[in-house]
Amino acid sequence: MKDYPNLSTIPQEIWDMLTYEGHIYGVPRLRGIPFQTMVIRQDWLDKLGLKMPTTYDELYTVMKAFAENDPDGNGKKDTYGFALDGNFSGFNGLFGSYRALRFGWFEDGQGGITHGYLMPNAKDAVAFLARGYKEGLFSPDYTIKKGTQTSEDFQTGRAGIIGNWTYTAFTKSWFDKAYSINKDFRVAPIPPLTAPDGYKGYGKYHGFYGFFVMPASLGKDEGKVKKLLSILDDQIGDEGAEFMKWGVENDHFKVENGEKMLTDKGLTEGTGKYLLTNHAAEGEWIYNPDDTDELKKMKDESFKVAMEGEPYSDQSVGLFSPTYSEKGKELDQYLTDQVNKIILGERPVDDYDKVIQEWKDRGGEQVVKEFNEAYQKRKNG
Repeated sequence: MKDYPNLSTIPQEIWDMLTYEGHIYGVPRLRGIPFQTMVIRQDWLDKLGLKMPTTYDELYTVMKAFAENDPDGNGKKDTYGFALDGNFSGFNGLFGSYRALRFGWFEDGQGGITHGYLMPNAKDAVAFLARGYKEGLFSPDYTIKKGTQTSEDFQTGRAGIIGNWTYTAFTKSWFDKAYSINKDFRVAPIPPLTAPDGYKGYGKYHGFYGFFVMPASLGKDEGKVKKLLSILDDQIGDEGAEFMKWGVENDHFKVENGEKMLTDKGLTEGTGKYLLTNHAAEGEWIYNPDDTDELKKMKDESFKVAMEGEPYSDQSVGLFSPTYSEKGKELDQYLTDQVNKIILGERPVDDYDKVIQEWKDRGGEQVVKEFNEAYQKRKNG
């Protein structure tokens, strides 16, 4: 790694996810480690005289106020507390501190890992949702909504909180539309709540999105291997990343009042079109070229909030379960369908234990066994 100073700065935990039986199988395509948080309508909080929630009881109170107290001031009961969708994409933020009801695998406190729907707080999280639906805090048709629709509901003023936002979601075009609907539109990321068991933290992202591989036959030409690695090394370093972001001055960008601005050519034909990987997401590297000062401030705060408390990682990344590979989609859908039934009141909350046993009987128990075997193998080298 001494020949690739920028690749050498990639955190060891990322390399570990790409390592199997002592061999690194790819070079990660970097992404930020901070992941999804909840985001709230700050202007609605201010209008109703409410404070930023810090616990799940306080969150519920805010959600109820957003649904019942006319936060948009139009005299109609047409708002709801949280933008929930039928696939539960917002659970990463909503139940971050619960470490539950998420399609990830987390440390179980006994040296192994367990599925997010099997975590100790999962049943309480389902009860939270069932109560909220009964009291009208979610859209009555949430089960047919997709994640893009919940984002639009938040943007257009139907929902006061959304749970699947990262710092990357703060884009100029998205906010321009929101401001065109309501010039007073203001949002803020919610710091991780304190769960009933005292835990506080959001789930982290694993820090890469896909990875680069080379055919083993290329190993016969060491020069080519080194050249390809040097290209990746260059693109995640300060100088190389700066060039890939902006291109050539007076061609792809120009400087006005001390600020760089992409030209039309830079926007359509710039060096960014040839970007393979990214600089580590930190500082100015989380900004887009067209971000306003307000957007930069929002991104900074979102980035910071996502890493407060005790952020944790999905331990299944890089592990393999033959049963999950075969039945995972079916098993995940089963959990989604049955939890939706509980939320809608078609099954009692106390049936949650039965749902988990049904999931285990369908193949989930074998998945747990296989993931834990793979986890122990990685942990023990």
